[in-house]
Amino acid sequence: MSSFATIACCICGVGIKPNKVNMCDACLRDRVDITEGISKLETVWLCKSCGRYCTSDGKSNAKFVHAELESPELLAMCLRNISGLGKGKKDSATLVDAKWIWTEPHSRRLKIDLEVEKEVDDMNAVLIRQRMVTEFVVQTKQCADCTKETVDQQWNTIVQIRQRIQHKRTLLHLEQILREEKNYRISA
Repeated sequence: MSSFATIACCICGVGIKPNKVNMCDACLRDRVDITEGISKLETVWLCKSCGRYCTSDGKSNAKFVHAELESPELLAMCLRNISGLGKGKKDSATLVDAKWIWTEPHSRRLKIDLEVEKEVDDMNAVLIRQRMVTEFVVQTKQCADCTKETVDQQWNTIVQIRQRIQHKRTLLHLEQILREEKNYRISA
């Protein structure tokens, strides 16, 4: 039987093995908030016309996919967009469990109950688990497919440029600008 020195917990006075924070596991769980860096309010984008959700954070090159309300697919999309949640980063909380909290469909809010885990004390390897709620605000943004359907006219333009100067610098400069923008179709 090995014997080791014990000290009193600085909060409750229970005899513990010495560690960096000089607290017992129960007091450490009460005092440390491992959900501090995790976002509690996020945005999810929905196309109002077709009912598809955006897989990224609303950027122009975003992909929209069908997902039912409170489905596993929508849960996975939302979890990817939570900032601060450990995605293989050292010293970040890792996700243990996630489940939906029911909200009214007309409230445009989605709530997820998260259980996260983080190692707090390096010496004793104390794992702390805490629950938190992350709320998603559903905002509308029209997807590219629905935008094309709603626009009645699509403009096609043919431009012909002529120049009566000996040098061709102006035409070369114009051609370079068109190639940089990549909005061209050069025809002979």
